[in-house]
Amino acid sequence: MKHKRPILGIDLGTTHSAVAYLGASGHVTFVPNTDGELLTPSCILFDDRGEVTVGKRALDAYVETPSHVSQAFKRHMGASRWSFAAGGKTFGPVELSAILLRHLTEGARRIVGDIGGAVISVPAYFGDRERTATLEAARVAELDVVDLINEPTAAALASAFDAYLEAGGEPSDLSKLAVASTAPAINVVCDLGGGTFDVTAIRIEGEKFDILGTGGERLGGRDFDDCIVDLLTRHLFDCNGPDPHYDLHAKARMRVAAEKAKHTLSIKLETDVDASHPEIKPMRLTRKAFEEASDSLLARAKGIVEDLMRDIDLSWHRVEDLLLVGGASRMPMFRGMMAGVSGKIPNTRLQPDLIVAQGAAVYGAVLGVRKIASRKMAKADLDNVDEPFTLADGDDLSTLEELAAASGSNADETMFDSSFVAAANNVKLTDVTSQSLGAIVRSPKEYRKVNSIIVPRNTPLPARRSKIFGTKRNGQRRVCIPITEGDSRDANSCVEIGRCVIDALPPNLPKGTPVRVTFQYDRAGIVRVEAEDMTTHTRAVTVVERYAQKTSSNLTELAQAVSKLSLV
Repeated sequence: MKHKRPILGIDLGTTHSAVAYLGASGHVTFVPNTDGELLTPSCILFDDRGEVTVGKRALDAYVETPSHVSQAFKRHMGASRWSFAAGGKTFGPVELSAILLRHLTEGARRIVGDIGGAVISVPAYFGDRERTATLEAARVAELDVVDLINEPTAAALASAFDAYLEAGGEPSDLSKLAVASTAPAINVVCDLGGGTFDVTAIRIEGEKFDILGTGGERLGGRDFDDCIVDLLTRHLFDCNGPDPHYDLHAKARMRVAAEKAKHTLSIKLETDVDASHPEIKPMRLTRKAFEEASDSLLARAKGIVEDLMRDIDLSWHRVEDLLLVGGASRMPMFRGMMAGVSGKIPNTRLQPDLIVAQGAAVYGAVLGVRKIASRKMAKADLDNVDEPFTLADGDDLSTLEELAAASGSNADETMFDSSFVAAANNVKLTDVTSQSLGAIVRSPKEYRKVNSIIVPRNTPLPARRSKIFGTKRNGQRRVCIPITEGDSRDANSCVEIGRCVIDALPPNLPKGTPVRVTFQYDRAGIVRVEAEDMTTHTRAVTVVERYAQKTSSNLTELAQAVSKLSLV
């Protein structure tokens, strides 16, 4: 019997999260939460009894106890100074995300049993710190992350898989045409969620998925909600009502009313918005007034799309499908703007709130098959060894024995048919750099430190790029090169993710001695930086896997603390 340990696809969203997996039949199954719903509000309530409630009940409590409810913490991933205080404790984005992940995975385990890990989606524009924070949150939640996947890429994968099924493909047999055989050649995916906006161009050829470029920023449905809140605040002032800025309960009521109004205006031309005060009449809001109030946000989204198309030199006539995903993409103004920019009818066929989890689940199944295949290869390698191992001091033979035993166990057997396994091993997904990588150097012309970009954003991975710099003074014995992430020339606007240092240079080297800095960036996001003094060929190499914000001991302590929380 085949052992079923599905890999979850988790859309860890700003406002809502979803969980799915690919079952033995080859169909994607969404995992309902304890309320029987497929979407779980990314909302956490800390009550006075020390209990922690996640999801709809936490969201429902927001109006009554706003100071006890945390939401939209995803927008602060990677920020070391942001925190939420409740019950005498302080929680950062990593801990809050870990609590949400623990809730989602515990619910999934109650339904599907043991799991083989998870693929977690992240915004494509997320840099190293945000991705690191996501991985740390998973570790605190004691969840094995098989990989991270960019949200638009997951959506494109889900759309391609769905197109294959719509064309009559057999979900458990992908051997003939692989996942993407019937998908358009080039897709542009625009993902406007609750807190983030991503746009990604992707070329699909058979089982090959090549990311051509990506862009985005922190812009989402909550920002459009804020526009309605501002209108509502103005309405209160016009009616001589109280100032809501210093009343947490009033602000919470206004935000809930604003989100409801935004949803209504996606299907109606006008609505009444509760003024959140018993003596003030509701505000009549038309779709036109809402669109006028938020036109600057729409212009930002349009600029992001146009910038990407220009950066990768892609014209709209080459694009065969424009896929809109994310809950906020339902807004008519957004759909109209995208139709106007592209000259195409947007593809909104799939559920915009669930498509990312769906794609993450498909990718998880593909990676799970590959993981098992690699273990079997390891076992075959061990079986083919005729000579005894020569072990160095400190090596443990049992490690090799355990590897061979694990590789042959039933736990490694996949739930899928052999045809699916063969096709999954052929699926190839290549990515690009979502952020530029560079080095902080001193500019002799500007008399200041600047960020010199070495690997530009949207460079296909793997990548290797070099630049030559010069030492700044005579007799310099040491070169320290801060490694940065960011597109700005202003060094203060970039994030330092590591350093590469050349020590003990020969004495008496003249000012301007050339130093070549080479970046190697692999598909897994690991950055290898080499600095070489080109006069003496003295070299230094550093590897930046992830610029972890917390130490291993910190993460262990956090994991223990989160595991002790009483989740309801």
